[in-house]
Parts: sequence; C-alpha cells; structure tokens
Amino acid sequence: MHNNNVSKLISICIPSYNRGHRALDLVIRLQGMDCIRQNSNIEIIVSDNGSTEHTAEYDEIRSMTDDTLVYNRFETNRNFYGNFNTVVKMSRGQWCMLLSDEDTVDESEFENVLELLESKSECGVIKAKTSKQYANYTMPEGCHGSAGYDALRSFFLMGNYISGTIYNRKYVTNELIDGLCGLYEGNEGYFHYPHLFVEGFVLNLSDFYYYDRCFIIEGEPEKNQPLSQTIDTLPAWSSWESRVAQLEGYLRLIRDLQPDRKTTDMMFRVAVWRTVNLIALVKEAYVLKGMDWPQVCESSGNRILEVVSRCGIAAVNEAMLDYLQICAQMIKTEML
Repeated sequence: MHNNNVSKLISICIPSYNRGHRALDLVIRLQGMDCIRQNSNIEIIVSDNGSTEHTAEYDEIRSMTDDTLVYNRFETNRNFYGNFNTVVKMSRGQWCMLLSDEDTVDESEFENVLELLESKSECGVIKAKTSKQYANYTMPEGCHGSAGYDALRSFFLMGNYISGTIYNRKYVTNELIDGLCGLYEGNEGYFHYPHLFVEGFVLNLSDFYYYDRCFIIEGEPEKNQPLSQTIDTLPAWSSWESRVAQLEGYLRLIRDLQPDRKTTDMMFRVAVWRTVNLIALVKEAYVLKGMDWPQVCESSGNRILEVVSRCGIAAVNEAMLDYLQICAQMIKTEML
C-alpha cells in the first residue's frame, strides 16, 4: 500500500467487490484513453474487497504491468468503509477521484477536468456531473460554495453516488481518514456511507466546486430485480430501520462539527428530509409483499422523533421540532 507521498496530479480510485468483469473492462477502457496513457501524472487504483466471484478477472488486473496501475486485494471483506478508506489512502495524487467499477469517464472532458484541478486548490471537494444520478443537479448559487455554510448547503449528504467525487488530498489526509474511522466505529451512517462523513468534515473547512459538464458516464446497475422480489433480500442499508439509524449517525456528525446555528439548522433539515425521502423510496417493495405500509410509516415516524430527541444538538429549537413533526406526519399520512 502506498503512503501519503504525493507524486501524481490525480488518482482514479476504484473500490470493487465481486465485479471483476466490470473492474477489468473499466481498467482496459481507461488505459486505452490517450489522455491517461500519455500522462504520467495520472494513476489508476483498484482495491478488491476480498471478492469470491469473478476472481479470474481480478487476477488479470493484478498481473498487468502498466506503470499507471496500482492493485490491492484484501483476503477477507472489509465492508465498504474499509475498502473506501484504503483506496483513498493508497492514492499518490494531489487529487483522488472515486469511480464505481460500472461507470467510466468522458475522455473528451478529461483535459478540462485536469485544468480545473490545477486552478481549484482551495477546494476540498469537487463533484463532476454524471449522466444519470446528477444529470439535473444544480447548486443553489452557481458552481462554487465557500467553506462552511455555502459548501455544506451545496453538498452535505448529497454524494450517495460516489462516481465523480474528487477529493483534494491536502484536506482528505490519511490522518483524517483514520481519525474518522476510529471516531465513528459502530455508527450506522458511517458504516454504509463513510464518504459522507469525510465530506462533512472537509466542507466545513474548505470550498466546494461543482463541475457542471458531464464527465462521468454511468453504466447499468449489476442487478435489476422486480420490486416485488426485492423485499426478502432488501439490502440492510435500505430498510426503514437502517435509514433511521443512519439519521442518528448523521446527527452525531452534525453535533461533532459544531457549526454555527444557521448551518446546524440547515444540516438538520437536510438529514431529516433525506431520511424521509429514502424511507419513501422502498414503499412499493413493502406494499407488493403485502406488508402494512401505514404501520411502517407510523413506526418510522415515531423512531425519527425518538432519535432526534436524544441527538444532543442544542440548536434543535421549537421551529426545528415543528419541521420534524411535519416530516414525520408526511410519512404517516403517506404524502410521499
């Protein structure tokens, strides 16, 4: 594993698990791009999270002798947060860009992105537009958010989809990665979405920039099961119980950041609204399996109220509690 010595401009970081065929196709595609092949300032890092499927393709990646490619393989699965932390810490670039193994980049935009990175040293996080997930995303006021309120308002808890998220390693240091891993051990929000915690800490202290030209070309998801078949194998992170537990983790993050009152109120609203919307997304799966959706709404709404009541955020005032009651009621009355 590489240390934190900077020797490249950008590292393309690809965390992968059980999708060696996707990862191999992506590496071959990237290595075939002139802008990467002819630029010694770019490296590609693949970290295999202890895969048990498509291992032959991972072996093929490992056997490649291209100097631009760095490969890591865990013997056992380290969960997403472990693989995420590792692939970022391995990077030797001034910047590291996260890229899902099912996606790729638009080669015609690569030089523009490299020029952008050279001019945005004050930014801790840059988000590049993607072809689907962020196709219609717009920042509240243009493309640049100053450290603190503006940057957090632009991107706090917005980066579920990792592809096209670019970290400035001046801010996203190995020390920060290790510190957050220790601080949030057992935190359900961090367990599933460690990058959101990194972004919260970094954007509290540095600027954010949104690159509004499509740079990431999203691939097709690996599996597309009918909703009626998904509830029995609903990923743990998408159940309403986990979403509320994640909310509790985000509220811990907000409390630890100790932002001013205005920023706290904004972040609190974002965290609660995110939770309400993500719970609503699984409604059809629950209903198609004959589960009592009104009861799910009642239970999740009550649990949200409980979580907030013990979150320890002093700035949760009367107006914020009114907002929370409205969100909980929207779940219960099936407005979403």
